[in-house]
This record gives sequence, structure tokens and C-alpha cells, in this order.
Amino acid sequence: MGGAQSKMCTYNKFEFNDMLKVIKDAHEVGHYYANVLKKDKLPISLDEYKNYNDFSEVAFNITRKNIIQDMGMSYYDLYTYIQYTLKTVYEKEGNTEEERRNIIEAVAENCYVLERSLIADLADTCENQK
Repeated sequence: MGGAQSKMCTYNKFEFNDMLKVIKDAHEVGHYYANVLKKDKLPISLDEYKNYNDFSEVAFNITRKNIIQDMGMSYYDLYTYIQYTLKTVYEKEGNTEEERRNIIEAVAENCYVLERSLIADLADTCENQK
């Protein structure tokens, strides 16, 4: 039987586990904002402006100059936006329900792009071993 040969990738156990930690964190942040969007009416302020954890921040900081085309910013730029700007922009006096929804929608979409990009980075690491 002639089947396609598969090649195994080798990863340093700690680097691989670190990547998985960041991907899991990215999933949780994106999931949080996606759930916010499920609400019929968004509040004027959120109970929490969930952000990536400190471990992910350090990983993102390393790539702070790498702009992700689909986001127009780096991983670190998204982290910084959520950390220092999102609350002010979201809670800006006079924002309509639609404006608040658009703000959270943009964050949720960028979180998804970031997560997808992290998974692609992990796959690329394997591809580069061939």
C-alpha cells in the first residue's frame, strides 16, 4: 500500500509546552470577548477587560516588531491595547450600543487572528524542519 509518508517533528519539550500555554491563553481571551458579544445588550462598562496573562505578555514582547497582516498590529500591540486602551475606548461617554459592540467585535476578531497565527507559527516550526 502506497501511502503518504509522514514526518515527525521534534520540539524541545519546554518550548512546545510554552507555545501550548500561550495558545490556550489566547483561546481563553478570545472566547471571553466572543461570549461578551452574545449578550443582547452590552453594558456601558464590562466587569472585566480580560487580557493575556503575564507569561503570554513575555512571549508577545519578543515579537513586538512583527506585524500580523490580518490584524495590522503585533501580538504585543494587541496585548497593550487591551491592557491600556480598551476600557477607555469602550466606556467613552456617548458611545452607542452599536459602537460598543463594534469595539468588542474588533477585539474578538483580533484575538481569533492572534490564536490562529500562533497555531500557524507552531506548524511552521514543524514545516521548517523538513
